[in-house]
Amino acid sequence: MKSLVKGEDSELRIAYDEFHRSIENENGAVRNATLVEVQQNLTISTRTESKTEVIVTHTERMNQYIEDQQDREAHIASTSERDDILKSLSSVNFHNKHIDILAKHQPNTGQWLLKSDKFQQWFRSHTCNTLGCTGIAGAGKTVLTSVAVDYLQQSVCGSDIAIVYLYCDYKDPKTRNEVELILSIAQQLAGQMDAVTPELKAFCEKKKDNRRGITNEDRLSVVESLVACFSRVYVCVDAIDECPEDNRNGFLWFLKKMQSLLYIVMTSRPHVDLKSYFPNMSQLEIVAPESDITEYLTSKIERDASLARLLARDPQLRGDILGGISKKAEGM
Repeated sequence: MKSLVKGEDSELRIAYDEFHRSIENENGAVRNATLVEVQQNLTISTRTESKTEVIVTHTERMNQYIEDQQDREAHIASTSERDDILKSLSSVNFHNKHIDILAKHQPNTGQWLLKSDKFQQWFRSHTCNTLGCTGIAGAGKTVLTSVAVDYLQQSVCGSDIAIVYLYCDYKDPKTRNEVELILSIAQQLAGQMDAVTPELKAFCEKKKDNRRGITNEDRLSVVESLVACFSRVYVCVDAIDECPEDNRNGFLWFLKKMQSLLYIVMTSRPHVDLKSYFPNMSQLEIVAPESDITEYLTSKIERDASLARLLARDPQLRGDILGGISKKAEGM
């Protein structure tokens, strides 16, 4: 009986041990399965996180692209509006006229004007002022104006300084009309700015509306608003005498109203009384110096091959011709 019990105890022990091992194996399998599942979930989570980062990056890039595209479209629209406004102001192209005139300038001439005390005082003054340059027909006033404009463009720097130029020409009615001249000043000033001002936009909208007339005060006001955007504005006007008297008086009235805001230089024949509009202006007489005339004639001779060969044989004749013409030119 005792042995049976012992035997049963032994079998029970074995069964118990096997059962215990079975449970441990099951627990190990569960733990392993759980660990594998956790690792798989971590991998999936990492992949999901990585994909999320990629999506976020792509989304940010797309948003930036959309913003850039909107900025480009806004810039194009703004530029288009600006171009339309500039075209609507004036159809006179003084830029091309300036280039054509400057191309006729003989190098090394006209320096006397730029170096003169009155021109330099006008150019460098800390306060706005007016310089009137008078000369007879043929004295070279127009070419000298182009030389002065070129000098200003080469000498000044900074987007806060504006240079405006007008060439009056009796052959071109638009360049002799006071309204066209004033609107060209507005156009040139606006053309040197990055954006259209609210005042200019309102002016152009009123100008477009035929039911509302544009007055001299309107033109004066819009130019004043544009001038205020710059620290200094140079205005060069050539041949004001070629404007009909009524137009000339109207334009000089406008410049007189603006003189405290502008650096004005004008050329004219002597018969126009600029002093009556600008009592405090400086005056400079335009007379072509003999050195400029000689320089011009020498250039003409050198360009004419047959004449150059002829005068090369007789240096004395060359000197007599140059000297004689220079003296008879009388400043022309």
